[in-house]
Amino acid sequence: MALVGASINAPFRAAGAEDSAEPSLEQLGEIQVESIYSASKYEQKVTKAATSASVVTSEEIKRFGYRDLGDVLRSVRGFNVTNDRNYSYIGLRGFLRPGDYSSRVLVLINGHRFNDNLYDSGILGGDAMVDVDLIDRVEIVRGPGSAIYGNNAYFGVINIVTKTAAQVDGAEVSGATASFDTYKGRFTYGGSLAKDWRLLLSGTVSQSAGARDLYYKEFDSPETNGGVVPKSDEESVRSLFGSLQYKGLTLEGAYSYRDKQVPTASFGTVFGDTRERVRDERPYVELRYDTPPEAEWGVNARVSYEQYNYSGDYPTRYGDDPAGPITMNLDRDRGEWLGAEVSVRKTFADRYTLIVGAEGRENLQQHLLNFDAEPYELGFESKRTVRNEGVFGQAEAEITDQVSITTGLRYDHYQTIGGRVTPRAAIIYSPLKQTTLKFLYGEAFRAPNVYESFYDAGAVVHRATLQPESIRTYEVVLEQYLWKNWRTSLSLYHFDAVKLIDQVPIPGQAFYLDNVGGAAANGVETEVEMKFGHGWLGRASYALQRTVSEETKSDVSNSPRHLVKALVSAPVYSDQVFLSMEVLFNSSVGTLAGAKTEAYTLLNATLFSQKIARGLEASASIYNILDTRYTIPGAADHMQDVIPQDGRTFRVKVTYHF
Repeated sequence: MALVGASINAPFRAAGAEDSAEPSLEQLGEIQVESIYSASKYEQKVTKAATSASVVTSEEIKRFGYRDLGDVLRSVRGFNVTNDRNYSYIGLRGFLRPGDYSSRVLVLINGHRFNDNLYDSGILGGDAMVDVDLIDRVEIVRGPGSAIYGNNAYFGVINIVTKTAAQVDGAEVSGATASFDTYKGRFTYGGSLAKDWRLLLSGTVSQSAGARDLYYKEFDSPETNGGVVPKSDEESVRSLFGSLQYKGLTLEGAYSYRDKQVPTASFGTVFGDTRERVRDERPYVELRYDTPPEAEWGVNARVSYEQYNYSGDYPTRYGDDPAGPITMNLDRDRGEWLGAEVSVRKTFADRYTLIVGAEGRENLQQHLLNFDAEPYELGFESKRTVRNEGVFGQAEAEITDQVSITTGLRYDHYQTIGGRVTPRAAIIYSPLKQTTLKFLYGEAFRAPNVYESFYDAGAVVHRATLQPESIRTYEVVLEQYLWKNWRTSLSLYHFDAVKLIDQVPIPGQAFYLDNVGGAAANGVETEVEMKFGHGWLGRASYALQRTVSEETKSDVSNSPRHLVKALVSAPVYSDQVFLSMEVLFNSSVGTLAGAKTEAYTLLNATLFSQKIARGLEASASIYNILDTRYTIPGAADHMQDVIPQDGRTFRVKVTYHF
């Protein structure tokens, strides 16, 4: 996380303004303060934003050897990221339900809403559309964001800001090899086509054989190869990202395709059958307009078209005969939608800022389809075309030089759940220019998605119409800058979540989804960051959190009480070679069966070099150096109560810029 903030990238930059890879700084004495867009949909200093925020820069991504967005978020205070060998999931502030597809965190790419219209899933791992090498910065905004963003901004907002054509300024090729016969290649070009015209184009291809001979004790019998799955963890990814910018107009598009074998025999499939796999395909295109920041009226407008296509192949044996025939049960889901958004911002008398906006999504297709292939038998089909729209407004007032107040309100309307009103409020007090104290209140909601509301995998339990989840959060944040290179923060928070949607197991079957009750949490997060000259940087954080079920009065499952993270990057040779170390500690968590996982510590290291030869960068990373054996809880669609994770792995990567 950078102590120094960069000006936000091209999607929110002035029309015709000069791009620069160098950061834009505001001086508080000698203190340098970050800028962030995601807190209120316009660029502002972190000290002025009504949130507790973090920023991870491209420099940190390179130095610490992060392979995907999941790696980035694991390093951030208060985040818990898991992977069930199918998808990665985001946990934040002690809350992560197994199999929730990260639907309680809103993911943006350059401000573009990316959660799909079937599962509301965010993106983290191989299914991510943007290669980490293309990321300029990742903005993390904690707490409810529905007053600005509406649905899914439940626990927080993550905005992936990509590099601009000017930042790339030429062509790059990159190649990597890693454990499990993993290979990855990337080509990127960025530059000017003509006056005021700029093009960025990047493509990535990766292939991995995956872990071999995975062992699951729940299947340890002679009929199932002693619980060992050979060669069933393969993954293949293809992605393309591009943007064409002319002054304030940006045409942006992307495409990603992921094919992943699933080795866990999820959803009751046949253990060891290598045909179980999922495929995720996502194209989108967006046209965006931004006025320059010096304009009297700030206008941001965007229209977009997007798809999400999901395929699941499930080899299934019906009945109790262990030698019975295997039937291929298939999911073929398709989402298609149009999105539009406009916001207008105006500052009055240099002390009062007002922003108003409207947003809508026209769902052209929300099609869920499940069937047996041979012989053909329809299992389930649902077709929806649900529309939703919202309007919002926010006012910020600097009452004095030390005190400012932010209030916001949004109204959303869904054809399925009706109207929802979500407010936010903040008082920000700066008794000294190095000290900021924030008092925050926010509400958020999450509408039940199409999968939760309408998917039927043969469950015999009837459920009433699902209700939207709601949350209220209270938080106090202290941000203190020390000297010119240190920043510390302390957050105390409490939230109450109600009508939570979760998997409810059915004995002898799979599960269904229902509103299961509520949860309350209290937590403390503290962090210290430093950045010295000659390339030294470091960060350490501790999160103490407890999330309790309102029904059982006990800790919810998959909720770590303690999260400790420490990172340091130091120059080994001038500004050309750096050694970076990362220590991540997760305390034990409860499983769905009532057991406990073991606490674990991961140690990662990366040796990164640049400027050794002109245009050449290289890195070598070792992950889980101590070869720690650890597990994460399974979901209701797993026979496994816990799912083992990878031991020690490596990656070697070379990038050439010309």
